[in-house]
This record gives sequence, structure tokens and C-alpha cells, in this order.
Amino acid sequence: MLAMQCIDEVHDKGGKVLSFDLLCGGLPAPECADNPLKYKFSWSPKGVLLGTMHPATYLKDGKLVEVPRGGDILSTAQDVSLFPDLPLEFFPNRDSVKYREVYQIPEASTIVRSTLRYRGFCGIAQGLLRLGLLGDAHVQRLQPDSAPLRWRDLLAILISQSDVRTPDLRSSVLETVGGDQNVLTAIEGLGLLTDAPAPLRGTPIDTLCAHLQERLQYQPGERDAIFMRETFTIQWPNRTKEQRWIDLVEYGNPDGYTAMARCVGLPTAIAARLILDGNVKEKGIVRPTIPSLYNPILRTLRDEGVHLQSGISRLVN
Repeated sequence: MLAMQCIDEVHDKGGKVLSFDLLCGGLPAPECADNPLKYKFSWSPKGVLLGTMHPATYLKDGKLVEVPRGGDILSTAQDVSLFPDLPLEFFPNRDSVKYREVYQIPEASTIVRSTLRYRGFCGIAQGLLRLGLLGDAHVQRLQPDSAPLRWRDLLAILISQSDVRTPDLRSSVLETVGGDQNVLTAIEGLGLLTDAPAPLRGTPIDTLCAHLQERLQYQPGERDAIFMRETFTIQWPNRTKEQRWIDLVEYGNPDGYTAMARCVGLPTAIAARLILDGNVKEKGIVRPTIPSLYNPILRTLRDEGVHLQSGISRLVN
């Protein structure tokens, strides 16, 4: 809705949107990012982890960029400091190209939508992938009715591809993750080299998710956050250019709603009220990309205290 509001304003004044970049992530508040992944689960852990393995497609300077499925997007992660100076990184999020049509910006040569994580997340996720922990194929030894299995033995099985214990497991894990000591430390910090029993769920990723869901959940008194920045490069009819940005920074209430609940639930509730009050004249399934929807919804969100900021800077041709 924020993107469409900006784009419509530019088009109405005869301008063109040359590029659109979106960075967005739902994360623990900085003071609550106290585990090796710097992430906590407020929704499906499997959805979060699978999101690191989806293919991605985006436009960059007029060229179509395609990143194949299987974790390659993690190797494209780049560092960025925002809101202010938070140590973040980002990677492309699925299909950005379709938003050229959704946002009605055929003139745009760059369209990239990216996921934000705290710095270090992608390297650790790559390590989990290399260890086989993100695999979704059923493994006989991981079936729920199998004999109990310690986490260290589960890793040994995944590394050796057989039901034997690797003699020097720590060194084997370090070698498997490409010699990255920070990733090894994170694997240890997540409890994956311990004698604790693994919650067997049939596949490596489901077993890992059951473990992380217990270990990386929000505790009483903790809060989540949503950080988003949209950046537009705009060209006006007189050929001058400018860059516009829109920020959303929202923190959850430890004694109330999470930031994610507010930013998902409030627009839905506002839209439902608009329908009930007879203020939505369109029929069928309608995206909130038309002024009669996004203007009242965004206005009410601001009234509800959702923190939105924007700015403009001139660019030299």
C-alpha cells in the first residue's frame, strides 16, 4: 500500500519510477536477539527456514537475475545498516518481477524485494544446509518410532550418510561448513553438538524445527520488531531525478500485541470495517493497490500509532 501510494503520486504528476527496492524483515527487537541465529520464531519455523532455499527472480539495471532453488540466495546476502545503524543483511525474496505489473511500473529497470535478517544469519543458515539439516526427505533413523537419538549422533549420521559415529565430530562439522569457526560456534550454541535427545520428526528439517521452536521462542517480557525500507528512484518530466524512501519501524508490546500481529491484523481489520460501512464499491477480490482502499487504511494505521516515515533527496543526473 505504501509503495502504491507513492507510485500513483509520481505517475499522476507525470513522473516515472525507474527503480524500486524493498528491504523488510520481522525480527526480534535488538535487545532480544540473544541467540546464535539472532532470530526468534513467532510463526512456522519451517516456513522461515524454507524461505532461505526458495529460488529468487528480480530485475537489476534492466537485466533479469535468477537465483536457483537450494540455498543459493544465501550466498548473495549483502550487509546493510539501517534504523539507525542496525547490523543487518538482506537476500532476495522469491519473485520480484511480478510486482512490475502489480505496481504498474513497466518503466522500472530495477525491482528487487529482499528479506532482512540480523548480520550472520545467512552464514549460519548456509551451515545448516551444508550439514543436511534442511533436508526434507524422510530418513528412516529419524522416524518418531525409532530409538532415541542424540543430537551429536544425528549430525554424525548426516555427515557420514550412515548410522555410525564420526570419531572427531567437531572437526568434521567444521570441515563440512567450510572451515567457518563462527558457524561452528553457532551450531554448538544451538545445542546441536550435545547429548540431548533430538525430537525425531521424520525429516532433518522437521526435526530441527521442533528443536528450534522450543529453543528460540519469545520469552515473557520480550518483544519483536518489523523493519522496512522502500526506496524509489524517480525521473520527472524535466529529466531531473530524485530518490524517495519510506520507512516502517514497529516494535511489539511485551504486554500486548506483537509488531507482526499489529501490522498484519490492523490493515485487515480496517479493510473489514470499510466493507461493513459500505465504503468499498469494488466487487470481487480486490488488491489494496487502489486509492479508495490504501488511503483510508494507511491514514487509520497512522492514527493507530504505526510508525511511518518518508523522505526525498535530489539526485544529480
